[in-house]
Amino acid sequence: MGWQNDGRFGLPGPPEAYSFSASLPVERLGVVRSLRIEFRPGSGLELAPYQDWYVPLKIGRQADAMRRLRVSSTPDAGMFEATGLSNSRTIRRAFSEYFGRDYRDCGAILDWGCGCGRIARFIAEEAPGKLIGIDIDPDNIDWCAQNIRDAQFHTIGLNPPTAFAAETFDLVYGISVFTHLSEADQDIWLAELQRLTRPGSAILMSIHGDIAFCRADADIHRFLDLQERGFQTYGLNNALDDVVPEAKATAYYRNVFHSRRYIYERWGNFLEILDVIDAAISGHQDLVIMRRR
Repeated sequence: MGWQNDGRFGLPGPPEAYSFSASLPVERLGVVRSLRIEFRPGSGLELAPYQDWYVPLKIGRQADAMRRLRVSSTPDAGMFEATGLSNSRTIRRAFSEYFGRDYRDCGAILDWGCGCGRIARFIAEEAPGKLIGIDIDPDNIDWCAQNIRDAQFHTIGLNPPTAFAAETFDLVYGISVFTHLSEADQDIWLAELQRLTRPGSAILMSIHGDIAFCRADADIHRFLDLQERGFQTYGLNNALDDVVPEAKATAYYRNVFHSRRYIYERWGNFLEILDVIDAAISGHQDLVIMRRR
């Protein structure tokens, strides 16, 4: 299977400019569900496992193109499937490496900003009955509730608190959520995520960091401003205007960038920052690894 290459994921130029090769024993092809595309230097040693891609050989049950577009900025089914599986593997790798745990070890997992289940579909399959997905988009939540088994889904308001009890979750992840919130909204949600997790639990969040900024804007002055201020709003985002009128009316949803220093200094007031992994999410967004103190 393939996907459309539009240059947003670090692959500029036409699709025919890139290729990869993979070999599998013929007798195993009947049970293989995905291919892992590994990036290796000439020595063959592991270079950046967080940059690896997992490409499903068969597209599973997906939401329609318009719902996918709201979640991932592309309606392409192949890309949606590959990023969903790859991101679920990235979260699993980080959870294992930094916390020594797996999805199945959790009592409860929260997908904060689950959209139409791009990642949730895969994690719910790995850990049946443990995943809860929440989002401000009621239409996508309805789709998830009707189409993803062994998981729960709930619509939430733009601002916390949520209805969950304190210290409910062992793992909380949010992909492309803090990339769209103001500083004020970011802070109240960080406090809520702290409330929802048990001591020692994992909170994994993606941000637009330096790599994402350089792919979006080559202006050196704005880049230096980001490094100095640590936080930068880069215009409003209208992806949810048709389904969340309140977000449109309040200019809630926007595009923002964070510097690494800002994450340690500001987010560190709420949670323990263990690491920030460059471009771990689809080769684009950084992954912030945090622990509830």
